[in-house]
Amino acid sequence: MIRCSASAWLVIAFVPAISRAAIIGESSLTIDFTDSKDAARKAEWSEPDLVTPTEQGLGWDGASNFNRDAWIRTKPIGVGLSWRPLTRAHVSVTITPEARAVSQSNIEALGDVYIRYSPDLKNWSDWQALTSRPTLVGEPVKEGEPPRAVPMTRTYSGQIGVPRVAQEAYQKLLREYAKLDVPWRSDEEAAAKWILQRDPEFFKNHLPFIGHIQFLYETQLHGGRRLESFEARLPWVVSGLHHGPRDQSLYKNRDDIPWRFRAE
Repeated sequence: MIRCSASAWLVIAFVPAISRAAIIGESSLTIDFTDSKDAARKAEWSEPDLVTPTEQGLGWDGASNFNRDAWIRTKPIGVGLSWRPLTRAHVSVTITPEARAVSQSNIEALGDVYIRYSPDLKNWSDWQALTSRPTLVGEPVKEGEPPRAVPMTRTYSGQIGVPRVAQEAYQKLLREYAKLDVPWRSDEEAAAKWILQRDPEFFKNHLPFIGHIQFLYETQLHGGRRLESFEARLPWVVSGLHHGPRDQSLYKNRDDIPWRFRAE
């Protein structure tokens, strides 16, 4: 099971009837490529017989003047809350390679990071590209200076969101569900199960919210140069407007669990 840090706190405390609080939280994913077990548990990559994780990171032991087209795909993680998924979030990704000798003119191509989302771990959006920039940690090498080892991170950021028009059919069904005699009218996990019972193809035809996310990193891996870590952060805000459950024990731990619904 992937460990995803997902924390949430309330601007205003919940009340049993209807709460109008905003819920602020953050979901995150950290992969340590210097730990082979952690890397294999949280990601997969191209040419795994050649590209391997070691104590120095993920890469291959070829000559430094050779490179290979490569990709790294993270395992999906749940975001938001177990009873309320996201419709929008800011995304930032930091990829850290090992320190190596660089000069001002030989910083390598960064590669590209993409993100996609799913409501049910079965049906997915298209991949969306994040913007990128290199960040040198410490004093950069100036033009004319001899190359020296400089830690460098690769940072990416962007927005992921669902247009309101793509949420309309889902929101209509949520209103229908809220009229039923159910334990908790605002539990969207239970509502999603009810929707699939009515229409097993619903999430094939509609992607109305962000329940799970996945990252794809495409780059060129140079021989003998390894990636040390991958870190993604998604700060988010969702509406706290909801009906409280009849049995308040249904709240227990639900804010501490990210979205977990999946299609059977």
